[in-house]
Amino acid sequence: MSVLLVGLQLASAQSVTTIITHGYSLDSTKGAWIEGMADAIVARAGSGAVCRYEQSTGAWRLVNGTLAIGQPVCLIFRWLEDFDKPGPNWAYGEAAADALYGALRDPDFIDALGAPLGAIELIKDRDLHFLGHSRGTVVNSETVERLGVACIQVDHVTSFDPHPMNGTLDVPINYDWGDPEPRRWSNVVFHDNYWRADGGWFNAADPDGMPIADALNLEFSESTLNCCGYGNAHSDTHLWYHGTIDLTPLPCDGEQCITQTMRDTWWTSGYTEVGYYHSQIGGGAAFRPAQSPGFTPGPVATIFGGSFDQASQAGWRFHGGFLNGAIVNESGITFLKLGSGPGTSATHNRFHLPFGASAIELSYRILSPDTVGGDDQLAMSLIDTSGVVIALPGTIDLTQPDAGWQGGATFTIPPQVERDRKYRLQVMLQGGAQTDAIVGVDDLQVIIEVCAGDVDGNTVVDVNDLLALLALWGTDPGNPADTNSDGTVDVLDLLDLLAVWGACP
Repeated sequence: MSVLLVGLQLASAQSVTTIITHGYSLDSTKGAWIEGMADAIVARAGSGAVCRYEQSTGAWRLVNGTLAIGQPVCLIFRWLEDFDKPGPNWAYGEAAADALYGALRDPDFIDALGAPLGAIELIKDRDLHFLGHSRGTVVNSETVERLGVACIQVDHVTSFDPHPMNGTLDVPINYDWGDPEPRRWSNVVFHDNYWRADGGWFNAADPDGMPIADALNLEFSESTLNCCGYGNAHSDTHLWYHGTIDLTPLPCDGEQCITQTMRDTWWTSGYTEVGYYHSQIGGGAAFRPAQSPGFTPGPVATIFGGSFDQASQAGWRFHGGFLNGAIVNESGITFLKLGSGPGTSATHNRFHLPFGASAIELSYRILSPDTVGGDDQLAMSLIDTSGVVIALPGTIDLTQPDAGWQGGATFTIPPQVERDRKYRLQVMLQGGAQTDAIVGVDDLQVIIEVCAGDVDGNTVVDVNDLLALLALWGTDPGNPADTNSDGTVDVLDLLDLLAVWGACP
């Protein structure tokens, strides 16, 4: 199919970005239903594009339709490469959210052959709609939280049978992989959740879902769903929703088809004004039930997994990450170990470098000093989307004897490094012909400097910050609108904002 990047805004176009995220799947396609749902949404809109996330490059590959400014874009986020990942599975869902957030804030588009396409904005002046199934609801929830920390509103979140891997559902088979429970965040206009549970204690083939606090929760009848469709009611939840996107009598999602029996029993009150009807494209957004504000987002780490909790490799294995070192626990401390034995470098997954990012900070310990050549050093670089390596000023000399953990070491991010873009972070040993030092690295984090009143962190205090502050009025501490850190966003913060109007110093 020929594709075209259109640069004109169409008066009748709907500026909606839809993100669909799968749950756990052994299938290499991660569920053909996702593409079926994406195609159905674009067909319902009457125009738009379907793009699939490429984990190797972080780009969105155009697979169907026309990519155009002001037109709907439906994104398929395939985040789980393999089940048997190296190392513990702890927190891989949240690490995927970190990568998805970067791919939304700084998107790249490629065609079917991998050639670059012109870019369009996926967030600004667009309504965002996240749809996720099972463990994918965790990925979406953590992505939406990051958007909330950046004071970005999300119009709609839809979840199908949320199933975090945190040891609380389907005991004893639900492994505790550290998944946070999906939440309705305060930056979300409307959240609807479609779930069921069979109440069994051992249901690996049909895992339970759960309700979400403060969302519109519709609990399905397990016995009704079990009539047909998928072999498990867990997957029938997204098939039910597909039947509210495609309003033809007997639609198919690429894996299963809806029969007349299902139309008669799954939607006893009709299927045209439920489910997808409440989306912007569905046409019924004005008739959404009122909802409470939800949870206040944040804070979240800019470098996910930088403290190496639970010896997890999440954040350092996929989405551009590469671990040529070892994450170990020694003397009760978990850290990244670099040296001639475990390997000499580690590259973090692609992540979003925010406005105000001034330096990378870390703790280190020289476990074994350089004894050959006396030139081993610990260095750090950023790698942009085109593969250009940007060395950060400063190095750490590794020729000294072990003096214990040293905190607060910083690598300055030069002003010429463009912010609000996605990068990979590489930490490495470098030296002469032979690198023999061994060093531990821990507590990697980005230092962000923003001025009071710069709520969205773009180094300018303007009307966007004013609107963001008003949207957060009266909320709990921990967000950038609370300029004086007194625990609430109120008139004092508004006065602070107005007093520093303009460019940050």
